[in-house]
Amino acid sequence: MISIGGLTKQQVKLLDIIWNFPDAEQFEEWRSTLSLEKAQMVDTLMELVRQEILEELIDEDFTDAKEVLKNLKGDIK
Repeated sequence: MISIGGLTKQQVKLLDIIWNFPDAEQFEEWRSTLSLEKAQMVDTLMELVRQEILEELIDEDFTDAKEVLKNLKGDIK
């Protein structure tokens, strides 16, 4: 589960709206109706979400490697 701290109430509301779209097409239609300022905020929030998702994937992908290294380190002692 991703977590993004330090968001304003408006940013949280925008993310709630974004999460409720069933597909990208409807999201893009909604985004195109926003003011430039809100559209830029949505873009920034989406980038933060992407970064958090990537960070989670990286942590998950290296779990096995970390365990192997931990075991090897124990064998060396």
